[in-house]
Amino acid sequence: MREDANSLLPPIFREIVANTESPFLQPIVEYQCEKMVFGRTILIGDAAFTLRPHIGVGVSEAAGDAATLAQAFGDGERIVDHKLETWEAARIRFGQAAQNAKQRELSAHYRQADVVLDGIAAADPYRHLDL
Repeated sequence: MREDANSLLPPIFREIVANTESPFLQPIVEYQCEKMVFGRTILIGDAAFTLRPHIGVGVSEAAGDAATLAQAFGDGERIVDHKLETWEAARIRFGQAAQNAKQRELSAHYRQADVVLDGIAAADPYRHLDL
């Protein structure tokens, strides 16, 4: 890792790698829940659906989850289980649709020859940056 850093990275990043005593890797994965409501506990935002690459969508998702949850209970009725089931089904459909749309967007982007050549297959992945 340190050898690769020295040969591939800009100076500031080489220094960071060299001075990191115990490096670690953080995998980037997508997550799609099948259930959001667990008794009195509810998953929202990134806890329910994590899109890759991480672009801060979790905050918007969490806000949407919270807003629609508030709307579900806005009429003052106390039929909690039914309202939570209805809310959960709608938000799972929304999260799945968002992930599917993001995947289509990413697939289309990475099918472009110039993207593959410049960003993935390039001998020097940093050559296009002004470093």
